[in-house]
This record gives sequence, structure tokens and C-alpha cells, in this order.
Amino acid sequence: MKHIETLTLHQLIQENPNLVVIDVRSPEEYRLAHVAQAISMPLDTLMAYPTESVDQIKEWAGTQETIYVICLSDRRSFMACHKLSEHNVKNTCFIKGGTQGWITAGYSIVSGL
Repeated sequence: MKHIETLTLHQLIQENPNLVVIDVRSPEEYRLAHVAQAISMPLDTLMAYPTESVDQIKEWAGTQETIYVICLSDRRSFMACHKLSEHNVKNTCFIKGGTQGWITAGYSIVSGL
């Protein structure tokens, strides 16, 4: 399973501000702080409704070649990538260090949404 560091994600976003990142944390965690490009799809929802969730994620990603998945550190994003691969989504990548690593690196976040 592919993964990248937060630095690499930051560089990818600089190159493509429309990059889609799937945030699999809880809605409460997402509201507190998230990467601006992140769209909320809680892991609980993905696990409970995988077919519908996968369809939604594919729609959000559009023609984007890789689906980037982030959580707080990297455990839930790893699990989400595994679930996506079970549903024939092979081009996933989890963000090692997650949102916590993103914030620690000093990258900008969005909160309150």
C-alpha cells in the first residue's frame, strides 16, 4: 500500500490546488482542523456503507489519478485505503503522519467547517 509524508502532500497541493484529499476522521475532528483540500468521509461511514462511500469518493476524485487519504496520524487512513482496495480502488495513498503531522509541520489548516 502506497503512502507519502505530509511534506510530499503539501508539495502536491502546491502543484495542484484542486487536489482532492479524503479525511476519514470523525466529523467533530474534521471541524476542529483539516487540510483545506480535504473532504470529510468518516471511516465509520466508509466501513458501514462501502459501496456508496466508494462511489462518492470516486465522484469527488473525478479524473484524479491517486486518491489521497488522511486521518489524525495514519491508522484510520491505512484502514480506509485497505477498504477501498477491497472495492477495487487500487490507486490509494495514505498520508503518513496525518493531520497531526500536517499541523506540526506548520502547514495551514481550516477549522470550524
